[in-house]
Amino acid sequence: MGIIQKTRDNSALMLIVIGGALLAFILTEYLSSNNSSNELNNTVGEFNGIQITDNEFSNEREKLAFLTNGGESFSASQEFQKGQLTNEAWNSILRDKFLEHEAEELGIKVTSDEEEEMLIGNSETGAQPSPFYVNYLFGGSEYYQKNRNEIAQNTADISKHAFMAVFNRNRELVNRIPLGSSSLWVRDFGIKLKEQDKLQRLLSNCFYTTNSLAKDEFLASNSNKDIEVGFVKYSSVDDESIEPTEKEIKAAFEEIKYQFIEKESSRKLIFASFALKPSNDDKKAVLEDVLSLKNTLNEEGDLKLFIKNETDADEIVNFNFYKKGEYPQKIAGIDTLLFDLKKGDIYGPFTNQDNSKYGISKILDVKRLADSAKFEMGFVKIQPVFDKISQGDSTYKYSAENDQVRVQKLYNELVDSLLDVAQSRKISSLSKDLISIDSTYIESNELQWAQLSANNFGQDFMDTIVTCKVGDVKKVFIPTKQGGIYALIKIRKFGVKSNKMQIGTIIKNVYPGDDTQEDYISRANQVAFTIKEGKDLNILSDSLNYVIDSAEVKGSTYSLRGISDSRKIIHWAFNAEFNQPSNIFTTPNAYVVCFVRNENNDKFKSIEDTYVKSVCEAYARKQKQKQNILANFPALTSDDIQSLSQSYEALTINKESSVNLKKGSSKFSREHEVNGSIAGLSKNKTSKIIEGEEGVYIVKVINQYDAKITEETSFDLEKTQLKRDAVRNGNLLVNEYITEKSDLTDNRKILR
Repeated sequence: MGIIQKTRDNSALMLIVIGGALLAFILTEYLSSNNSSNELNNTVGEFNGIQITDNEFSNEREKLAFLTNGGESFSASQEFQKGQLTNEAWNSILRDKFLEHEAEELGIKVTSDEEEEMLIGNSETGAQPSPFYVNYLFGGSEYYQKNRNEIAQNTADISKHAFMAVFNRNRELVNRIPLGSSSLWVRDFGIKLKEQDKLQRLLSNCFYTTNSLAKDEFLASNSNKDIEVGFVKYSSVDDESIEPTEKEIKAAFEEIKYQFIEKESSRKLIFASFALKPSNDDKKAVLEDVLSLKNTLNEEGDLKLFIKNETDADEIVNFNFYKKGEYPQKIAGIDTLLFDLKKGDIYGPFTNQDNSKYGISKILDVKRLADSAKFEMGFVKIQPVFDKISQGDSTYKYSAENDQVRVQKLYNELVDSLLDVAQSRKISSLSKDLISIDSTYIESNELQWAQLSANNFGQDFMDTIVTCKVGDVKKVFIPTKQGGIYALIKIRKFGVKSNKMQIGTIIKNVYPGDDTQEDYISRANQVAFTIKEGKDLNILSDSLNYVIDSAEVKGSTYSLRGISDSRKIIHWAFNAEFNQPSNIFTTPNAYVVCFVRNENNDKFKSIEDTYVKSVCEAYARKQKQKQNILANFPALTSDDIQSLSQSYEALTINKESSVNLKKGSSKFSREHEVNGSIAGLSKNKTSKIIEGEEGVYIVKVINQYDAKITEETSFDLEKTQLKRDAVRNGNLLVNEYITEKSDLTDNRKILR
């Protein structure tokens, strides 16, 4: 039985939305090239009998990384993102498999007429083309409108016009990527979205919102009450008598253990980490290395190449011209100190505060340059080159091996020919089929001042513009996340000029040298022997200077606190024998030795877990506080709550006017039992004693102001709100089915 029938059986008001990550991936040539033909025997999981292979999981994760990081691979993602992407890939696959099953069971398909409507819209019905196709198959709205008629002539083959639009955070179009054969994948994905949308609509039509429900919602949202609340907070009882014993903590665990359901098996990992720090000898060696460069800087012919080669790879090499204080390298104040020097002077060595890096600088040039400029810019399109090669062949597919050299040659010829034409014409007057005008610094058809220090267009642009004069037309290479394209620039005007310096700086970081690393390895081996002998891991921590930590690791755990690149350690933990030392793990910032103490395959987390025990202890303490308060709570002899405070000093009386529980206007809005009592009481009625989450309460309704319903009263807002609530509840229902009710096997521990 599908979830649609289960929902009918269980709910009169529910609206399931196929939300979340419908755009979980966009298949481009980059993505399709990552599909491996080698299926792995191992599976990451299983959903209702359907296997999730390691290959399938890795591909999904790569797709999410591609979208999230603008074309980067998963391996290039930042460490914290890798864990997020791994979790998102898992959830995305589970949701896709669930939705695919429901659509198949209900016979939901997209017809050929519907697919054509998605591609080109329908003028008779007013239906618009799919926004997904417009942006991710046809390069954005402007490009789509230009090519719509040609697309409509042959919707079976749209490869010529297949481009993926790339947007920045402000949803501004910054690039278009030719999809080539990947247009088929994107097209199929759009059909999948349409199927999911049809499923959503079908599910929505299964549920209803009545006028009676909307009326109740209206009254709850617009009626108010004046209330009087007497309460004693549990925290007001604070003495030794309420401290729970171990027996009481264990009893609390048995009572609330369903809060700690364990969906995955876990292992207790204990690890000792040695933070890798360079020695004084390492610092001295780097300082001497930098000192030795001083003479070479005076003798080297190609200084820029020399500086690039000598600077550490993770340091920025920048040969732009800067004013005093604007130079991006700030070590030892060189962004200001160097500007007292002249061309050819050398400064250094210098270092930062913790002596973790050393550097030396040379003044390469000094010029009077402008801070800003006005210029035309047009990006030279590459599509005309593909059109020329394909010569109308709709089956043409770009091959880097066969076509790359020819494409580059034809593209360079196109750029050079346009450069010649632009010498005597405005760039904006060139053919729009060949040039895309950059509008970054255009407002109301007028060129605006561009601040050159922003460096929005890459190093070649910066190197070129400092050599230009007004009227010059140049070609520049503009890097993009997908590679890069050429652009033509025409200088119209420069701003105010000032003295600027071009500085060459070599920076070398201090890393642990061979001797230092050998020392750390020796210490780590001593820890491994200590584990092997079954001794306490703490006995050598002071003398060998390492930190001990632990973690309950699961298959879904991606990283260890404070340890970079630690997934390999977690993977080892699920294949290790108990209480046996690991090999020494080398991570970017530490050497790590670890062992697995035990494994938990129980349905619930262990009470020995620090978090679980703290929750149980707090619960047991609260129960003792509650018993103390109830034992001292006076009997209410009349409806006068005020009298209670006279016989019980700890009791506080609070009055509130115009309380609306639906809008959370009461300070007790988080106390559901209190809210329920207020909602059920009429004027001048008093509740019984209420045992809440944070205290003991008694409530009296002083007055009530019921909302008035007239013939003009509309319940449209309430119906909309009920639908929104149903959307949320529907998503919760789907998620509950996937994680709780489905036959789900989680084997993410195999992931490396």
